[in-house]
Amino acid sequence: MKSPRSITEASEITGLDRYTVSAAISRLARYGIVIKENGRFLLNSRHMFFEDFVDNYFKYRANMNLKVVSQNGVLIWQRCLEFLFKAEKLNPGL
Repeated sequence: MKSPRSITEASEITGLDRYTVSAAISRLARYGIVIKENGRFLLNSRHMFFEDFVDNYFKYRANMNLKVVSQNGVLIWQRCLEFLFKAEKLNPGL
């Protein structure tokens, strides 16, 4: 969350329901990882490594999911668990 987001926006991005997002943000805010600014939330600049970790985790998951679909696939776009890819050939059985 480089730019401030509302609970609704964070819910739409992650695909999680608003209650789950709100509970997670509240827990992160207790530890100072997320801060509230004008009713919106953003990652505390002191914890930017956390954002890198989450980004890398989702890239890893997208790549693992892509390997199920195609061994030679290339990611074109990725956001959280959604991704677009290009592949010459899909894996057998798909």
